[in-house]
Amino acid sequence: EIPMGSVLYSDYSSDQVMRLILPTGDYGWITKDGVFVMESDDDLPLPDNFTQSFCSSAMAFLNARWMPAGQTLTGVSPEGIARIAGLLNGVQLPYTMEKMADAGHEVTLPVNSESGEYDLRYLRAGDLVFFHVPDDPDKIASLSICMPERQWLGTTASRASIQLTSIADDRELASRIYRVVRLTDD
Repeated sequence: EIPMGSVLYSDYSSDQVMRLILPTGDYGWITKDGVFVMESDDDLPLPDNFTQSFCSSAMAFLNARWMPAGQTLTGVSPEGIARIAGLLNGVQLPYTMEKMADAGHEVTLPVNSESGEYDLRYLRAGDLVFFHVPDDPDKIASLSICMPERQWLGTTASRASIQLTSIADDRELASRIYRVVRLTDD
């Protein structure tokens, strides 16, 4: 199985199928459904609205089966989703959460003086929010992608599938924010 977002080369194509040269040197066949076909020296076109397109690309994985470090049809992880959504929208992100946390621009969330909690109103759609392990504030445990309507896309406590949850309803998770990364300057 080849990870989503992989660049593959074809030596034969019809209206519906393509023969691919796999990384192992073997050949494989795929349908053209859901495949970007372009010349080998072309770049993907950049979207007019990165945030909207990035979030839309990520939402395609809603209810997908969760798999640690997944990036295939068998299962996907939030970091795999961020990486694929980034690739589809012209942003190259690293494979690991630790390296991804250093990508883009770090966003410093203000702390609410009354509650002592992060002020989550400063999160924007498309932000990557990294959470630390409950007992280790220096170790990244998970990642969610901020979506419109004050929600984030990530794994649930059961970690069975990718879900959309309300940011305001998950105070425990919000208390474990390790870092927020914004992929655009706007």
